[in-house]
Amino acid sequence: MKNIISLARIAIVIALGIGLISCAGTKSDVETQSENGSPSPAEKTLDKPDATGNTKIDNFVEDGFKLLAEVQEMKKNFAEANETLNSINAHPIGPVDWMKDELASGVSNSKNSLSSGEVVDPTAAVKEKLSDLLNVSKETMSSLESLLSHTEALLKALPEMPAEAKTLGMKAPKALKAIKSTGNAIKAVPEELKAAGAEGELVIAGIEELLSSIGN
Repeated sequence: MKNIISLARIAIVIALGIGLISCAGTKSDVETQSENGSPSPAEKTLDKPDATGNTKIDNFVEDGFKLLAEVQEMKKNFAEANETLNSINAHPIGPVDWMKDELASGVSNSKNSLSSGEVVDPTAAVKEKLSDLLNVSKETMSSLESLLSHTEALLKALPEMPAEAKTLGMKAPKALKAIKSTGNAIKAVPEELKAAGAEGELVIAGIEELLSSIGN
């Protein structure tokens, strides 16, 4: 995936997201907290609002929370891969001896195991582990484009939601609250994806570098 295209699309999404929910012309509490250094909406664990009774709003909220879950899964995958890389790189001897320690402690996730008592080649085992990690990281990275498209679609739909809430009469305030909390979280997604994509590129490069160094 080309960085220039991804960054351009992120810029578009950010532009679309500016000011989409601004009921009173002032910054929301969540936006103010983000500027002060507190976790962004996409970093927080949000409770999904209850159904409002309006199909468009409820579908918007459902799709929004699906997006947020996918973003968190992407971040989790890269964080776990990065943790493994850091552990390997911190080993005083090298990747193969790191794997020897892993195998000896019985915590290796390699397809090869010691459960049947066979002798495992640590060089082959660490290559397999890193190859699996590389495949997962590349697969995770490939979802960035679809997540950007999903974000763009939701941000385009966001301005239509307050009008839908007005059709609910006395239930309108509840619906507006659901729209606002979901919308604020979605507006934080572009930066989350930008950071995750950058981390993913570093992780993939780090794994490939390690793989090329083993056995040489």
